[in-house]
Amino acid sequence: MDDKPTSPAPLPPDLASLALAITEHAPLPMATVEGATHLVRYCNPAFCHLMGKPLAQLVGKPLDELLPAQDACMTLIERVLRTSRPESYIEQDPTKPHPVFWSYTIWPVKEDKGLVGIMIQVTETAEVHGKTVAMNQALILGSVRQHELTEAAESLNEQLRAEIAERKKVEEALREADQALKEADRRKDEFMATLAHELRNPLAPIKNLLDVAAHANGSTTVIKDARLRIQRQIAKMVQLVDDLMDISRINSGKIVLRKSRADVRVVLDDVLDGTRAVTEYFGRNIIVNLPEEPVYLNADPVRLGQIIGNLINNACKYTDPNGTVAITVQREGDSALIRVADTGIGIAPDMLPHIFEMFTQIDYSLERTRGGLGLGLAIVKQLVELHGGTVRVASAGLGQGTEFIVRLPLAAADLPATATPETPDITKAGFALKIVVADDNVDSADSMAMLLQLDGHDVRAAYDGRDAIEVAEKFRPDVMLLDIGMPRLNGYDTAREIRKTEWGRETILIALTGWGLEKNKREALAAGFNHHLVKPVDIDEIRRLFSSIAPASARRLATHT
Repeated sequence: MDDKPTSPAPLPPDLASLALAITEHAPLPMATVEGATHLVRYCNPAFCHLMGKPLAQLVGKPLDELLPAQDACMTLIERVLRTSRPESYIEQDPTKPHPVFWSYTIWPVKEDKGLVGIMIQVTETAEVHGKTVAMNQALILGSVRQHELTEAAESLNEQLRAEIAERKKVEEALREADQALKEADRRKDEFMATLAHELRNPLAPIKNLLDVAAHANGSTTVIKDARLRIQRQIAKMVQLVDDLMDISRINSGKIVLRKSRADVRVVLDDVLDGTRAVTEYFGRNIIVNLPEEPVYLNADPVRLGQIIGNLINNACKYTDPNGTVAITVQREGDSALIRVADTGIGIAPDMLPHIFEMFTQIDYSLERTRGGLGLGLAIVKQLVELHGGTVRVASAGLGQGTEFIVRLPLAAADLPATATPETPDITKAGFALKIVVADDNVDSADSMAMLLQLDGHDVRAAYDGRDAIEVAEKFRPDVMLLDIGMPRLNGYDTAREIRKTEWGRETILIALTGWGLEKNKREALAAGFNHHLVKPVDIDEIRRLFSSIAPASARRLATHT
């Protein structure tokens, strides 16, 4: 078998015109180049359109002047002339502003006598390339868009995860709030039950002692003992109410400290005098360790005494009979330390963080031999912090005793010291006042009138606001003690009516009421009251108040008699 290519048979004359017609109407650009000279001998209309020139400007021109790929195309032509084999080539046109690719197909043209020329087919692939580029760009944009969508989806997922996490936090916070509300509700119920218990405790002996006094058959000893015991029980009730009021004032930010240069030793002596009955009643051994030099604080003496007194009472309450309560005052740097240690029941470790919380009780037993509302230590902590100090507790555990350590800043040397006021005795001063007591609680009005009469005053009782004005208009008192919540005319309106009269302009009006908030005091003063006292009031406090107004009133007494 001979692999040598054979020459094609010559075309019949009738096919020559057919071949020309095919070439002329071919959609592909075609041109015939003369061998050695590379001159264009023929080109079809598609080639003219590709070159952008008419046929006359192309025929007879060297091919290397027409095509952009000069050297490469000429090299291919020479190779086809040499080998008589077709060649193909593709390259980009650098002269175009947009991507244009040229595709060449070159093949030899032969007749009987051999190779007579070369046929060149040229294709501009700008449109195809453009589509390809557009497709690639679309793919790239699609990829970018997919990336953006992926990022957006990831961002959305992250947001969803954050929202889910936040929702879990909210749900957890709601659960905690729900638990806190349940705990608060439980503690409220316990507190109300404890409050009722603590109020009934002193009421029971008061009632019993009143019955004892009624059946004493005039025995002075029995009546005196009953009176002392009743006073002690009433003091407990007053302390309960005072603690509740103090907590309310502190939590609402309405407590006012009247600071001065106070010696801790003096304040402690006063506290010990006041708590002596408690310590003797509980049967505790009290040890006091004081420095020789004064320890001055910039403090409210009354509130400082309340801090120390609450700690001593707490120590006595939780220490068994014959136990020891040690109070130590010392300097440490620029601070004063007040330590109250006891040998009592101690505190369990899990209770230490909660010991200063309101309504916290160490003794949860049914017997509740310790008593109290669980407010004393909460008041101590907040009062100490209002003074710029700190308080902490230490206990080795149950049965190991407890120690409270209060740290307060020492006072500057130039602050004035507080003088201890003396309690005046109005009965010794010899003044007698004309007084009207008005209260819708008949027993309260009558009992106060009886006390004041025992001090030598001339007293009238009234049981509502209108009655008080009518009595006063005839009696022309120096002082009027008015309850606020009275029928027919409340205490505020009663005071306003009295101030409108000529005789009532100089009358001393004292609000004697169970309403003890600061706003109640402001309302009383605005209505025309001179003073505001909170029930139950100690008779000595009324005596001190009367002593300050007695001289002016005594001068007026001369005109009344």
